[in-house]
Amino acid sequence: MTHLNHSYSIQILNIQHLAQIIDLQDKVHEHLPEDEKDFVLYRTPDYFEGHLSSNIVIGIFDNSDQHDQSALIAQAVILIDPEENRATIQCILVDPNHRGKGLSHALIDHWISIARQEGCQTLNARIHANNTHSQNAFKKAGVIIENTIEDDSLDRPVLRVSSPLPQETYKPVIATSPQAAILAPG
Repeated sequence: MTHLNHSYSIQILNIQHLAQIIDLQDKVHEHLPEDEKDFVLYRTPDYFEGHLSSNIVIGIFDNSDQHDQSALIAQAVILIDPEENRATIQCILVDPNHRGKGLSHALIDHWISIARQEGCQTLNARIHANNTHSQNAFKKAGVIIENTIEDDSLDRPVLRVSSPLPQETYKPVIATSPQAAILAPG
């Protein structure tokens, strides 16, 4: 279970958030050390626009007093495949200034909750083979990495993760309206 500070909120993103998503991706990529830049597969605005219209994109916002308006500080794309009873997470991004605060864990926990709500039985992800932080975040959330293989379809060493849905830990609240739900300890 992920406990977050009360100044964070999470919501489902829409097309009005596209510029913030691209800005977050640029910021994350800019701050990565050179040997970690290929941990994040750079995506185009068209890529995100397509996902915003056909999949679930969740974002975490910083609502602290230091910002005039909420700032997008973390996001992830979730794809639901009802025919395969599978939920895939990709494009997990966390603002470098907000790392170490449990945000990637919160995104993964919400992915699991959405998968459960949608009746999915299997979770999928692709993780850079050297990105131990991401691998550990998945494991901490109860995702059993039972099937990992190197993905030759990309020009980087990627592990494909396929896991059964983990035991239920908690059901986070996700706002589906412009008013975001506050992430409260569960």
